[in-house]
Amino acid sequence: MKNENLPCAYAEALFELAESKGLLEVVSEEVAFLEKLFSSDSTLRVFFESPGIKEREKYALFEAVFRGKLEDILVNFLLLVVRRGRQLHFLDMLGAFADLHDKKRGLVHAK
Repeated sequence: MKNENLPCAYAEALFELAESKGLLEVVSEEVAFLEKLFSSDSTLRVFFESPGIKEREKYALFEAVFRGKLEDILVNFLLLVVRRGRQLHFLDMLGAFADLHDKKRGLVHAK
């Protein structure tokens, strides 16, 4: 799998899972929240992307902060991204998910 296809593959998997569980709209709102959070909070982003911080420390923080506040499938997705070492692609994954959601709703972005 090429790196440019990686965010789309992850986004499609999350999209299909959310849709199959009937949680697409809720997950879409939460994805938008995470995209804004990770884009605006440089401390969180450095923590998330840093290879020097152990996986279990990231798991512990994200479980404590997000479990019970976001849908489990989205928290599990976040943890999967950490486990697979794909943090540098996370914002692209969230953006690709938003694009899939827009396409499903028939929204087109004009430039």
